[in-house]
Amino acid sequence: GKAVADALPDTVKQGYVDLLDEVYRSGKAFTTTGARFDFAGANARRVERYVDFVYQPITDAEGAVTGIFMEGFDVTSAHSDAEAVRELYDTMEQRVADAVAERNILADVVEFSETHTMAIDLCYYVLAVNKSYSDEFESLYGHRPKVGDNLLEMLKDDPVRGERTRGFWNRAINGEDFHISETFSSAAIGTRHYDMHFNALKDRSGKRVGAF
Repeated sequence: GKAVADALPDTVKQGYVDLLDEVYRSGKAFTTTGARFDFAGANARRVERYVDFVYQPITDAEGAVTGIFMEGFDVTSAHSDAEAVRELYDTMEQRVADAVAERNILADVVEFSETHTMAIDLCYYVLAVNKSYSDEFESLYGHRPKVGDNLLEMLKDDPVRGERTRGFWNRAINGEDFHISETFSSAAIGTRHYDMHFNALKDRSGKRVGAF
């Protein structure tokens, strides 16, 4: 029996009573989705809700508006989910840019490091190789490795060294992480000593996909 403004005073300042008056005056229904409604809850704490609702005029036989039917649904949860998705998309570009920058920094660290670094797949094809490794390999074997080359093919002119090298990489491909010291000698370059670390290469699921 109370007026809407008396029963729900929060609706007045938020414009909902004005909408009711406009529907009553015009005789035209009003429908909206995701409308924000703020009201005083328990202990006078403010509560925020989002609602879909309709104001539908009720008319008599002559078409005069005699009342307004109102029906609404609380869609706060759906609104919150939509806001989360919107925020995700709004920040996606920056997050992608940050991730790319991070990967570029890591790539630069590996590429320009003096540490010789190479990764191969399970069939001994080169997945990645840095300049330091390529320079050293070329000085030893006369072939400059690049992505897509097969390590065993590059060592086929030195079968003894190739078989020994294959043995090292094979251990890593099969999941063993280890390091060894090797000496390489030739008339062209003299004697060089290497401390080599081999590790299994795994994807994000933990599956072995190669070695480095």
